[in-house]
Amino acid sequence: MPARALGQGERQLIEAQREVVLQLGSAGSVTWTINGRPGRSLGLPGEVTTVTISSENVSEFWQATAGRPTPSASATVHP
Repeated sequence: MPARALGQGERQLIEAQREVVLQLGSAGSVTWTINGRPGRSLGLPGEVTTVTISSENVSEFWQATAGRPTPSASATVHP
């Protein structure tokens, strides 16, 4: 999937076989889920960050840990 910016309130479903790379221009303004589970905060509002989520590290990105499923992610941008 090619990279693109999400607008306020927009949602994007991402499915992957190996990994998902998220480049965030305002990490604290994004809420997201991984396989239906809430993802942890990736930073502060206005903070620029890039994260790589794979089946090996997916549990590090959940608010609570569990098994190691194939990653998929959904993100919503907030004001």
